[in-house]
Amino acid sequence: LADREARRRAGSVDPAGALRLAFHEAASYDAATGEGGASGTTRFDVVLDRDEQAGMSGVVNDLEFITELYSNISFADLYQLAGAVAVEVAGGPAIPVRLGRRDLPEAEVPAEGSLPSVRGNASSITAAFTRMGFSEQ
Repeated sequence: LADREARRRAGSVDPAGALRLAFHEAASYDAATGEGGASGTTRFDVVLDRDEQAGMSGVVNDLEFITELYSNISFADLYQLAGAVAVEVAGGPAIPVRLGRRDLPEAEVPAEGSLPSVRGNASSITAAFTRMGFSEQ
């Protein structure tokens, strides 16, 4: 019964929201220092209350039951796995997800401003993606 309920509830998770959550979690990564990245901290109110996280609490809440059923998965891994599944459900490729991320405590949430600002210009958005290790190519 638990597996059937898990499948039913997982089917109600918004794929676009899951992909956005995976990106928001990973976007604190700094390629120069190797620090940041998916940390499971989006579940904390201090992060969810930020402007750039508007509307994110729904998908965070929709996924929380999985950690109740499978206590050995971190929120950080769950959010990245949900993003990969969202891509596949939308007809994209299967994305392998390496597991083993640890959740950071609330005291260690990434600094505000790690995401490209929705109000930013092209230069600020490019700078944010460059920090993450992407190029314009």
